[in-house]
Amino acid sequence: MQSKHKRLRIRMIEMEVTQFELARQAGLSAAAMSARMNGKKPFHADEMETIGQMLHIPPEEYYLYFFDFVSISSDGIAQQKHRPSLTRDGR
Repeated sequence: MQSKHKRLRIRMIEMEVTQFELARQAGLSAAAMSARMNGKKPFHADEMETIGQMLHIPPEEYYLYFFDFVSISSDGIAQQKHRPSLTRDGR
């Protein structure tokens, strides 16, 4: 099984920033950050902005670190995954 947000994890290592530090700065609990890093919950725009600033990721490259729109099922069919909402209230 491939790790979710692999590029983000690599960038964290490169910048020597822990998941706990990212969570704290983004205003997330450790559990909420873990859910996002494991692909169970999407990142919100404000969280991406905070994390992007901490890890020196330009906004035009967020798609490389935060988005995972399509998965391929075992029968080879592409399925759209959830898209991150623009705000915390889902708009």
